[in-house]
Amino acid sequence: MGTNSGAAAGQAGSVAASAATAERVLALVNLERLRVGCPAVHEHPALERAAERHSAEMATGGRLTHMGRGGVSVGERLHDSGYENEYYGENVARGSQNAPSVVRSWMNSPDHREIILTCTYREAGVGISHGPDGPWWTFILGAAHA
Repeated sequence: MGTNSGAAAGQAGSVAASAATAERVLALVNLERLRVGCPAVHEHPALERAAERHSAEMATGGRLTHMGRGGVSVGERLHDSGYENEYYGENVARGSQNAPSVVRSWMNSPDHREIILTCTYREAGVGISHGPDGPWWTFILGAAHA
């Protein structure tokens, strides 16, 4: 799972740390899903690409949003990343400093919680970007067949 980090110096360590953080987000989400009888979600490369790009765009623009530059929707971003399924959900956040805090913030929000606990979802991607007021988080879930 991915990251968008700053300068090239030390980037490999930052990428590894963010990949481990993204894996932790997925593990924590799957624990929450297990508690309500939902199947685990598994990393999907296209969802990961879309989440990484969106986190980087939010960090660069300094704006927490579900819409991309120029009004690009989540569905359009997924299509551009190679994900063709039409059943998906997205959570975004900024400022949570680690995986447990971002998952906790989503679980404490009824709308975000509903997305995480939708049992139809089977695939996921996590994006984390470090920048001012960050980190910036994107978590996208999808279903191969809704």
